[in-house]
Formats: sequence, structure tokens, C-alpha cells
Amino acid sequence: LRALFFKNSAEKSCVPKNKLTFLSLLIFFVLGFIGTSWNGHFVDKNIRKDVLSTAEKIAATINPQRIRELSFTPDDKANPSYLRIKDQLSKYTGFSENIRGVYTMAIKEGLVVFGPEDYDDDDPHASFPGQIYEQPHIEFVKAFDTGRSGTIGPFSDEYGTFVSAYAPVFCHVTGEVIMVLAVDMEASEWKKKVSAARIEAIVFTALILLLFMAGLFLITVRNNDHRKRSNLANHIETMMVLVLGIIVSIMISNRLHDLEKRNVADHFSRISNAKAELIRQEFFDIRSDLKSMAELLRFVDPGNGFEFEEYTKPLFFSPFIMTLEWIPLLKDGGEDRFGHVFISPVNGKDNPSGKDHFEDPARRSTIEEVLRTGLISATGTVDAVHNGTSVKAIVVYAHVKDRKNGLNEGL
Repeated sequence: LRALFFKNSAEKSCVPKNKLTFLSLLIFFVLGFIGTSWNGHFVDKNIRKDVLSTAEKIAATINPQRIRELSFTPDDKANPSYLRIKDQLSKYTGFSENIRGVYTMAIKEGLVVFGPEDYDDDDPHASFPGQIYEQPHIEFVKAFDTGRSGTIGPFSDEYGTFVSAYAPVFCHVTGEVIMVLAVDMEASEWKKKVSAARIEAIVFTALILLLFMAGLFLITVRNNDHRKRSNLANHIETMMVLVLGIIVSIMISNRLHDLEKRNVADHFSRISNAKAELIRQEFFDIRSDLKSMAELLRFVDPGNGFEFEEYTKPLFFSPFIMTLEWIPLLKDGGEDRFGHVFISPVNGKDNPSGKDHFEDPARRSTIEEVLRTGLISATGTVDAVHNGTSVKAIVVYAHVKDRKNGLNEGL
């Protein structure tokens, strides 16, 4: 090290003058700069990947038929389909970190207009349905033609500065893009995370340089001290190598740990996305089947339990369906009440009263939503009984209207 750092060991100055010393310092600075840039790029890349994944997952859950029922005008405020999509967006973002908001866009008369979004009405970023988006990013507009998803930003519009991801929603029949969904992350939050990653690398680099310079100083002082050296002084170089090696090892292991965590998360995401897609498709199919059954019951009397079982047999091809029930809605002195329940498949046990559904708060709120909006709706996880065994289940309700007077006939 003396040969590397100094012109000769008898030099009286404590300042290193060998060109290799300055070359070593330059290498440290260059490696520190590369490490800082890489660390910031790594965090930025993962943030964009997560935001894009969120946008694509939300877009995949939106029912295109609900979009077809929107006018993208202020009248949508009272549209059940608008309210359903808005509620869906709000619930999803409640589980997502660092998301400022989710909104949707459509093309109307050549202009980009807003649709359902998760912002509250009093939020400064809120917009009303049909409001013109004055400064949309060009990639948002291109997405209606290309059908591609992506990330952009930081970019600024009339609402602020954001890092955003966008994903199209397609019509299942024609394949055209009927709406684009966007997810916003505040640019300040993005900058904070990227800066924190860069500062971490800068701190490690500064620590290495500090120890390097301190070691040079100690070596110089030792070489200029002609008194008898202690064993500790004779091993300054060894200790320098040891300490610097430990710090570099910590840096490398931290980065490898981050890469491993990301790889595990990506692997889990691929598996979970595949399973989620299966479940999502099953729910789409169940919704379609229930809608068809509700239409059938408008014209066909369910009769007794055995006839109802015959009507519903085709729906049991889905492994997710445990039972199907028919709950007639009766008038009792001007008040609605639920009648005797038909269950398919018939299990020989006493069928419960429809009142049992309304006594459970979770089911009652869902039933009230179905009767209010006319949309097929599902509960969260509730307690149920299947073949005499208590189980956890999700109950999906579809309303049936009388084909003559349009009144609710049952669920």
C-alpha cells in the first residue's frame, strides 16, 4: 500500500501524492456514481412496474357491459352502472399503497372526457362524468388506438404532477378500446422514494471514501513516526482491507437481497395473477348465468323445489357454485316480505325462510343494493350452511322482475 499511495515512505507530507492514489479515488467516485444511479433506477423501475400492474388488474375486473350503459355525461351521477364502477375503483385502491387516485377516460366527439373515478366529490382532483380532460398525456390518447398499457411521467396536467400507469378496457364483442383506466402516483412521492434509494448509495460511497482517506492518513502518520511501532500500527492496511471488505459485502448482499425479493414477488405475482384470472372469469360466468336464470324466471314459474332444481342443473357445471336458491318476494299488508326458499340441489332438509337472508346485515345490505340498482351484487365472506356443515361463502344475488308490471318478483 505504501508503494500504491506514496512516492516514497519517507515523505513528510500527510497528503498522498502518488497518481495511483488519485486514480483510486476517481474509481471510488465513478463506482459510487454508478451505484447511486443503479439504485435509483432499480427503485424507479419497480415503482412503475407495481403501478402498471395495479392499473392492468383493475382494468381487467371492469365489466365492459357496465361501460356500455354509461353516457359519459353528468347524468351518469345517478346511473347505477357508474356508481358500481366508482365503488369498485374505491375498494381496490384502498388496498394499494402510494396510489393517489384511479380514474377512467373515454373519447367523445373527438375529445377525452372523464368517466368513473375513485375520488370523493370534495377532492381537488375530482372531476364530474363527461368533463373534458384539458391536458391529457399523448400516450393516453394513443392507447385508444393501440390498445397498449404503459407508464408515463413525471408529467403535469391541470390537476398536478404525477407518475401514471394506464390500461385499456376492451369490448368483448368487437375488441375495440371503449375506455382507458389510469392510476396516478404523486410525483413528489415517487421522487421521495427514488431519492431515498440514491441517498442510501451515496451514504455507503461516502463511508467507504471516509474510511479510505482515514486509512491513508493513519498510514502516513505511522510512516513518519520513527518510534517503535505497535502491532496494531503494523496492520493498518490489513484492517483497512477488512473494514472496506465488510462494507462492500454489506452493500452487495443488500442489493442481492433486494433482487431476490423482487424475483420472489414477481414469481408470486405471475402465479396469483393466473389464479385470479380463473376466479375472475368464474365470477363473470356466474353473473352471466344468474342473469340468464333471472330472465327465465320472468316467464317460467319456479313451481316447487324439484322443478326449480331442473331449471338450474346446467349452472352446476361451475365448481364454485354450492347451491342456488329462489327467494320469492311477497306482499303482506302493503309491506314486502320474503317467502319460502327453494334450494337446488334439493337436499331433503327443511328449506330456510327468505327472512334468514334479510336478518344477516351483510346479506341485507347487498339485497337492498340489488333492489335499489337492479344490478347483480355479491356479499363479502359470510357464514353459510352446506349439506349440514357450516362453511364460509360468498352469496350472489340477482333480482327478478315481473315481466308485466316490472315489479320485483324475487331474488
